[in-house]
Amino acid sequence: MELFTIALQSQDDSEAKFIIIRPLLGIAFIGNASMKRLTRDILLRSQSQEINQNDSNAVRFLERIGFLKEDPSPPKLPNNGNFCPTHAVLLLTNRCQMRCIYCYASGGELPPEDLSFDTAKTAIDIVHQNAVAQNKPFFTISFHGGGEPMVTWELIKQCAHYARKKSLPVKLSLTSNGVWTAKQKTWVIKNIDRISLSMDGPPDIQDHNRPLANGGPSSPILERTIKALDENHKTYGIRMTAVPPYSDLPRSVVHLLSHTQCRGVQVEPAFNTERGEHTEPDLEEAHQFITAFLKAYDLSRKYKRDLRYSAARVNHPVRTFCTAPYNTLIVNPQNEIVACYEITNPDHQLAYLSKYGSIDLTGLHLDKKKRQNLISLIEDKRASCRDCFCYWSCAGDCYARTMIKKEDGAYSSQNARCVINQTLTKELLLRKIAENNGVAHLFNTKRPNHE
Repeated sequence: MELFTIALQSQDDSEAKFIIIRPLLGIAFIGNASMKRLTRDILLRSQSQEINQNDSNAVRFLERIGFLKEDPSPPKLPNNGNFCPTHAVLLLTNRCQMRCIYCYASGGELPPEDLSFDTAKTAIDIVHQNAVAQNKPFFTISFHGGGEPMVTWELIKQCAHYARKKSLPVKLSLTSNGVWTAKQKTWVIKNIDRISLSMDGPPDIQDHNRPLANGGPSSPILERTIKALDENHKTYGIRMTAVPPYSDLPRSVVHLLSHTQCRGVQVEPAFNTERGEHTEPDLEEAHQFITAFLKAYDLSRKYKRDLRYSAARVNHPVRTFCTAPYNTLIVNPQNEIVACYEITNPDHQLAYLSKYGSIDLTGLHLDKKKRQNLISLIEDKRASCRDCFCYWSCAGDCYARTMIKKEDGAYSSQNARCVINQTLTKELLLRKIAENNGVAHLFNTKRPNHE
């Protein structure tokens, strides 16, 4: 049975305390060294132990909160590891109306490239056919890109119309910077099922981080977009990128939650202010982000909406950090099949590792050896985390943010993000325990309304 204990730093000479958690059951509480020993004796030893009379009350407590139940089946790989996707992500273009200071794809800087409608149709056909074969109730098409997908609005409309003619319903998703015309806003509100807007906070931060290509401010345009979504009661989430100084993060989160009706905010740190790559944080930057995120999280509770960071998930166990490398059909304008939404620039150091096929009018052509090589690297990274209490929450973390290419051509993993992931996971568990009178039933707790 899965059991982790997390040591808590004591502020004085008081008795040592631990978070004691069953990650697959989703139950956590704080106990002393004796309780830590007892839970390990009961759950992890191969033969039954004689229970000391002094421990009987503790055992009754563990039984009452459900802590001694058998683990449920752990999460499995998507589609049991077989590549048979029912979700296609169309990376439509590298063009963009903005020049965000941290853009991982250098959007708008490279020679313009757009996905062809013929390639999009083939991808739609493939995931629809897979959904039919798997008796799925629907299939999914996401519009994404190394640039702004709405720059190719006519192509998006063609894709949406084509997908809707299929025998199964389609769910349409859009990840966008929100720089839309009035007609585009009307169309998106009517036609897109799930919207993720990229927005970084109040006007001064938004305009600094996410200027238009001409250097002008983007915040007035985003304010009009948000107003249209809210007036039409359209559900959406906000994806916020935090950059130094991280002390601005709480103010940005409060602005987004108090000035919009978004269902939740996902905050991700960028430790670079150069376009075209991810960089590793140093410890000082990591702790600055941790402090700022936790302050923002505490402030966000009064809004009763979700504030998330992708590698500190305590509300459900995960087998993989992201399903994209396993069972999502991601197609770029070069008609390549790639494993990550964010590795779109051909100069990215992980570009070769992340490309494992192509697509044309005859269908999908997978390089199974290359795909297996990537999956093996991801699985090896996760296996190295087996003794970490984040094993079922960050699941080895995002390979695009943690893997680096060495001079000899091999790939290795960075570990600096582990400080962020472990600290935030521990602190969020403490907050959940406090919110639930000392025992957190993490998976049964009513969550904020967020997709």
